[in-house]
Amino acid sequence: MIDKKTAESIAEKYYDDIYRYCLSHLSYNENVAEDVTQEVFLLFQQKSERLEDINIKSWLVRTAENKVLEYFRATKKDSVIVHIDDGDFSCDEDEIFSLFDECFPLSDDEIEKYKSIVLKSLTKKEQELYNKIYVEKKKYKEIAEELNTTEKAINVRTFRLRKKINTLAKLMLTTVGQLIIKIFF
Repeated sequence: MIDKKTAESIAEKYYDDIYRYCLSHLSYNENVAEDVTQEVFLLFQQKSERLEDINIKSWLVRTAENKVLEYFRATKKDSVIVHIDDGDFSCDEDEIFSLFDECFPLSDDEIEKYKSIVLKSLTKKEQELYNKIYVEKKKYKEIAEELNTTEKAINVRTFRLRKKINTLAKLMLTTVGQLIIKIFF
């Protein structure tokens, strides 16, 4: 349990860190980053009496990440952030596989081969979700009902799926990735 005075000192201590985190993940849009940061600390203020003082910075960063994702969903910018070597890589759902075409002059057959390899790398559940979202073009609400889960759970699963696909696609575009493809595929 965090008292009001401690909550104020925590807010003062971590405000700049959370603002910089939001700023970097929101394409350096200062106004939006400020708004999202304020939302994080407003939520912190509301919940501070129920939080423990242990790992409070982790809670703030996780909340900031969720607020950034809420912003993207609310503005219809389905952007996903994948952390690779301390850098950020954003990609919306229409660009998931276009990386191949941009980075390597590949034929349509080669692009399909790489798409196939990425999709085969997914688990059965991930493939099922991929098909429901990108092939069948179903809404999260429909998928949640079919899978007997919540819409929020589908949002999280979709985020993780996009992150995995982006990571695999980026790996395949590296020299090491090309070598792995030649050896195993």
